[in-house]
Amino acid sequence: MNCSECGICENYACPMLLSPRRVNVSIKPLLRERGIDPERNMLPKMREYFEERLVPTGRLVARLGLARYARHLGNELTELKPDRVSISLRQQIGAPCIPCVQEGVRVLTGDLIASPPEGKLGANLHASIDGVVSSIENEAIVIGSG
Repeated sequence: MNCSECGICENYACPMLLSPRRVNVSIKPLLRERGIDPERNMLPKMREYFEERLVPTGRLVARLGLARYARHLGNELTELKPDRVSISLRQQIGAPCIPCVQEGVRVLTGDLIASPPEGKLGANLHASIDGVVSSIENEAIVIGSG
């Protein structure tokens, strides 16, 4: 139940090319249906040797078959500054979030724009750019930098 479904296990780490993520996705609803809710570690700690277990980006890109799309993998970083973002109100397995902003409202990066319904599993959503909420449509909040 603690699996975040990131896919690293199947896309990088599994030498047998198995899909533990898909197995977890299938099993979690069955456990919930049967009322099985294992205790979760609400105070996780970084594991020993964490730094040595990081996934090498180049190898992950190759394993995913994305090498032809990778322009560079050096130390050069390019900051992206989009003029518009669309933030989905449905994130992973949680309940869809409820917007707490309205169209036309100016938001700053990090401002709370939506939160899960009371008592439901979900994550708060925050603005990723400074801008104005241009629309709330199709289960997404659109923010333009205008």
